Amino acid sequence: MPSDITVIQEDLQDHDGVPSSPLTPMRARQFTPGQKRASLAAVLSCLIVTNVTFSISAPIFPQEAARHGVGATAVGVIFSSFSFVDFFSSIAFGKLLQRRVLSRRLTLAGGILALAVGTALFGLVARLPSRASFIAVCLALRLIEGVACAAVDTSATAITAALYKDSPHFGAVMGFSESMISIGWVAGPVVGGSLATVYGFGAPFYAVGLLALVFTPISLLMLPADEDPDLRGRRGARTQLRTLITHPPVIILAISAIVAATMITWVDPVLAPHLEDIGFSIADIGFLFGVQAVIYGLWSPAAGWGGDKVGRAPVIIAGLLGSCVANLILGPLPWLHLRAGGHSSVWVAITILGVASACAFTPIMPAVMEASQTKAGRRQEGLEDLVAGIVSGCFYLGCGIGPLAGGSLTDLTGFAWTASLLAAVVGAQGAVVLIMSISAKCRPTTEEPHSALSDTLLPPGRVNSLGASVEAL
Repeated sequence: MPSDITVIQEDLQDHDGVPSSPLTPMRARQFTPGQKRASLAAVLSCLIVTNVTFSISAPIFPQEAARHGVGATAVGVIFSSFSFVDFFSSIAFGKLLQRRVLSRRLTLAGGILALAVGTALFGLVARLPSRASFIAVCLALRLIEGVACAAVDTSATAITAALYKDSPHFGAVMGFSESMISIGWVAGPVVGGSLATVYGFGAPFYAVGLLALVFTPISLLMLPADEDPDLRGRRGARTQLRTLITHPPVIILAISAIVAATMITWVDPVLAPHLEDIGFSIADIGFLFGVQAVIYGLWSPAAGWGGDKVGRAPVIIAGLLGSCVANLILGPLPWLHLRAGGHSSVWVAITILGVASACAFTPIMPAVMEASQTKAGRRQEGLEDLVAGIVSGCFYLGCGIGPLAGGSLTDLTGFAWTASLLAAVVGAQGAVVLIMSISAKCRPTTEEPHSALSDTLLPPGRVNSLGASVEAL
C-alpha cells in the first residue's frame, strides 16, 4: 500500500509527467448560489445576443448581395467563412484561456464588444460602390464576427462548465444553454426581416449591434472575477491539447459533434427549393425552419437531463440514429423508388430532426468533459477551457461543412440522394459510438480505463481525484 508521501507526490503530477506547483490553487473556486445564478444568467443572455448576430443576415443579405452583382457561390463563401474561422479561433481561445493568457470574463466581454462593432459596421455594406469592395468588406467583417463569436462561445461554455461540472445537473444546464442558442437562431431572422422591411437594410444590424454593446458592461458586472492577477505566470497541472485530441473517446465525441452540427445545417441552402417543388409556400417554409429551431431548443434541456440520468452515450446514439431516420424520411430513399412524401412526411421528418439533433449534440460537452477528466485527472487546471474550445470549434466546423456539403451534393446527385448519403454518414457515426460503448462496457475492469468510451457509456458516476474509478452502469 503506498505511503501518504507517495500519494501526495502522485497527486502533484499531471498525466504528462509534469509536476504542478503545490503553491498554485485550483482555478475552479467555490461560488455562492447567487453568484452561480447571476453568472449563468449573464452567460445565457450573451448566448442569445451572439446567435442573433449570427443569424440576423440570413433573410436579407442574399438580396443585397445580388443587387451588388454577387452570386450565390460568393454569398456561400461569405457565410461559411464565419463558421470555419470560428472553428480555429475556438480552439485557440481554449488554449489561451487554459494558460491564463486571457481571462474568461474579459474574453466574453471583449467578444461581445467586438460583435457589437462588427455587426453595426455590417449595416453599412449596402453603401459600398463596387462588387469587389462589397465582397472584401463583407468577408472581412464576417471573419471578425467569427473570431468574436468564438471568444463568446468558448468563454461562456468554459464558465458554465467551471460552475456546474461537478453538479448532477450539468447536462441539463448545458441543455438550457442550447435552448438560448436556439432562441437566437429563431429571433435573428425575424428581427432582421422585420426591421429591414420597415427601416432598410442597415437597421437590424445597428439595433443588434447596440444591444450587444449594452450587454458588454452587463456581462462584466454579473460575472465574478475568475482569477487573481497575482497568480499569472504560475504553472499548475495543465493538460496539453494534443493529449485530449488524440484520446479516442474525445476523437469519437468530436466527430459526433461535427456530424450533429452538419445534420442541423445541411438543409439550409437546399431545403427551401425542394419544398417549393412539392408545393410549400414561402411562408410555410419560413415557419418550418422556425419550428425546427424551436423543437431543438425545447428538447435540449430534456436531452441534457436524459444524459444526466441514463448516461451520455445512449442519448447521443439515439440522436445520431434519429437524425439518420429523419433524413431518410425527408429524402426519401431513392433506391426503394418511393415517391416523395407530402407535407405531412416533411413535418414528421423536421420534427424528428429537431429532437434528434438536440439529443445528438447537447450531451457532448458533458461527455467530453468527463472523458477528459478520466484521461487527465480532475485536478488539471483549466481543463474546461480546452474542452470548451474543442466542442465549440467542432460545432461550428459542422455548421460550415453542412451548407457546403448540402449544396454541392444536391447539385451533383439531387436532394433525395443527398439526404440519403448524409443519413448514411450520421447512421455510421451512431453505429461507431454504439460499438465503442458496448466495447467499453464489456472490457475487463483490470484493463486501462482510459482506452474506450467508458466515460460516455456510464451514467455520471463519481470519478476520484486520480480518475481511476468510475461507478458501474
